[in-house]
Amino acid sequence: MRRTLMSVHRWTGLILGLFLAVEGLLGAWLVIAEPLDEWLHPEILQSQPQAGSEPVGLAAAYDAVSEAHPDRPIWLLMQPDEPTGVYKAVLEGHHGPRVYVDAYTGAVLGERAAFSTLETPIRVIHTGEFGGAWLETGMGILAIAMLGLAITGIVVWWPGWKWLRTGLGLSTASLADLSRDGHRWAGLIGLPFLAIIAASGIYLIFHHAVQDTVHAVTGEETHFPPPIELAEEAGPMPPDHVRAMVASAREAVPEARITLLGFPTEAGRAVQARMRYPGEWHPIGNSRILLHPDSGALLAAYDFQEAGPGDYAMDHLYPLHIGTYGGTAARTAHFVAGLLPTLFLLTGTYIWWRRRKLRRKRARPRGGGARAGSR
Repeated sequence: MRRTLMSVHRWTGLILGLFLAVEGLLGAWLVIAEPLDEWLHPEILQSQPQAGSEPVGLAAAYDAVSEAHPDRPIWLLMQPDEPTGVYKAVLEGHHGPRVYVDAYTGAVLGERAAFSTLETPIRVIHTGEFGGAWLETGMGILAIAMLGLAITGIVVWWPGWKWLRTGLGLSTASLADLSRDGHRWAGLIGLPFLAIIAASGIYLIFHHAVQDTVHAVTGEETHFPPPIELAEEAGPMPPDHVRAMVASAREAVPEARITLLGFPTEAGRAVQARMRYPGEWHPIGNSRILLHPDSGALLAAYDFQEAGPGDYAMDHLYPLHIGTYGGTAARTAHFVAGLLPTLFLLTGTYIWWRRRKLRRKRARPRGGGARAGSR
């Protein structure tokens, strides 16, 4: 059994190792992309807090973007999550231009195309979004492979309690020893983070299948958003309507902070708000509110803290995937974990190549005796 698992571990790593290494590097980049982008472009991505002043609010930011781009509908508007942050608006759709508004003056600071940011193009590749459903499924298969490598790696390594001390050794006597022990130690240290990232990645790709399975086990019947059809046309709305939406969202989940408003791009769709509780792991919160696009009235609400155990657990998987559950320490650990598949690919390939070379060497006749006897 152990030999079979070793073969599975080895060949899975050799066949899929390059793809896993690329995925890991892309994921590591996404961990640092946003703060790096803010550092490189403070003129559009940072506000200067004014003494005694408060942020202008989502309605004022919506108004500023609408005035600057009257013919381009706002698709998404995000609240800054730091005192030096800016309001971020996305125009027209998912990959539309980004517009940035100063949090204290309400002035439009600038605009960028989606793929000129440090995060969007890498995220599109990392998730397989650019290749459609089939490539996203392939990314899910890579996540399953990563989880399988983590599990089989620990099983084939386990030396037993008697030889545990030997199994935990670290030798630097040769490149072969360093590769073998470095591969082992990187796997042992990175195992919890790699397992978390892989398991949560499986959920993110196969979201509906996992959700249906969990609901079948727990008996929960949460299906959000519910189907809602409205007659009013979608499009730019007066700031008073946005204020009404903000008020409705706050009334629905009074202890949470509104982080995002998503506006429909077609008629008959509701506006969606996201809400975040203090200390919640998710960067924009898991609570979701549906609002009437004309009146701002509440249509439906999903309160994260009132969810059943299955939904509550699944709501934590995205933060576990991106490392927002433990502040800077967790984000750093996830960044390092993203580098580990490259280390595994290099050391694992070297170990395999060297063992294969040694087997061939042992299989050769010694001393040329075979040639001498054949003359």
